[in-house]
Amino acid sequence: MKHLLSFLVLSVTCSLVVIPKTTPQLISQASAKKKSSSQKEAEARRLFDEMTKLAQRNAWSGVERNYQSLLKLKLASYPTGSHTLGAHAARTVGNVAEYIKRLGRAGSEGEKELKAVYRVYGQVRLKKGKKKSLTPASMPFAPDQRAAIEFAQKALKKKATFKGWLPAGEYTLGSASFTVKATKKPQVFKGK
Repeated sequence: MKHLLSFLVLSVTCSLVVIPKTTPQLISQASAKKKSSSQKEAEARRLFDEMTKLAQRNAWSGVERNYQSLLKLKLASYPTGSHTLGAHAARTVGNVAEYIKRLGRAGSEGEKELKAVYRVYGQVRLKKGKKKSLTPASMPFAPDQRAAIEFAQKALKKKATFKGWLPAGEYTLGSASFTVKATKKPQVFKGK
């Protein structure tokens, strides 16, 4: 019996030496870094469902936050409608360039809407002169068009240039007047 007990103690001692204490931590760290495909797809579905609920409540900043989380999953394909919801989130803050990019990602689902954007907006490159205020001849009624102008105005206050999209129409930048045409071709305007 004495030999049996010493054998058991020796076996337990040896097994503790053979298996390092950090092994469970290393395994959990490795598995946390690498999500399985099905886990990513489930997370994508959850994020899309949350985006849908937020969009129904017009909580577009939440839609944007969830859309960014969705893109971080780096999936081969995303739930149908996710890029369109992400596009609408960009549109509400006036970021027409991102709106167009996301509609492009939506594929055939975003084609019709994308064509409508190209009929209304023109791509511009603005460079401020002495004065950096961008003013439309008349502010459009459509909220997304107003947001696009406000987005450009904020960008010009921060930087000396703006590369993006504006609704077609008459504008002044400082004391320089110009007309934006609805086109994909970049139109360059410099303020005075």
